[in-house]
Amino acid sequence: MAQPTLTAGQYTCVPGDVFTFRSSGAVSPGPSGPAQTWSYSSLVLNPPEDQLYVEPGTSSGAIHFPTATVLYEATGSGGGTFYSASDNEVLDLGYFASIGGDVVGLCTDPRTVITYPFTYGSTFTDGYVCSETGGSFSDRVRTGTTTVTADGYGTLEAMSAGDGIALAISERPDLILMDIQLPDMNGAAALRRLRADAATAAIPVLAVTASVMQNERNSIVAAGFDGFLGKPFALRELLALVRDTLEKRR
Repeated sequence: MAQPTLTAGQYTCVPGDVFTFRSSGAVSPGPSGPAQTWSYSSLVLNPPEDQLYVEPGTSSGAIHFPTATVLYEATGSGGGTFYSASDNEVLDLGYFASIGGDVVGLCTDPRTVITYPFTYGSTFTDGYVCSETGGSFSDRVRTGTTTVTADGYGTLEAMSAGDGIALAISERPDLILMDIQLPDMNGAAALRRLRADAATAAIPVLAVTASVMQNERNSIVAAGFDGFLGKPFALRELLALVRDTLEKRR
């Protein structure tokens, strides 16, 4: 795993792109009102979904968003979320839907979705002002401030120990996830190869195993792995272990 930096001009959403995302269950985690503390610890991730970026003009709602460069299509709604995307930033202009009448959320002060360069650990804060009309809304104004922190990892993939070792030597990732059962050699042997090469000796390596036997897990630690993760595991467990391991190496 490597912590990526997205630089100006490196990426911007354009019509034809497909965005794959996972959301948590749409459950209110607590009561509304001021000075409330909400816990999202029990929310479960929904299955991955694919949505399309399309030309804004494919929706009749485009008339409300003349500066939009791309529409994040909400299937069956007649619209979706309109964005202005450039090499330097992506702005959320608002949304449109045509279900039982037009519903328009128009942001006079758009929300910044991302600004470049975007590096792991970097943070930006932006305010927004949006009006909402139609449907169940009775002409209301929504204001707020969002803070976005880059918290993610780029990945490289290899299907065998030999390929993984070669990839690690050439790319120098920040961390390696290694399955104990590999087609060409076991994980412990692959780890010894990595530790013997100066280019990869200091890279933390986490073992991934389906074994639940304590003696086998003890042997994983004794082999010199920096940690292990038992299958099956939740995404939050993986991210927490990766984050903790990287923090210890800083």
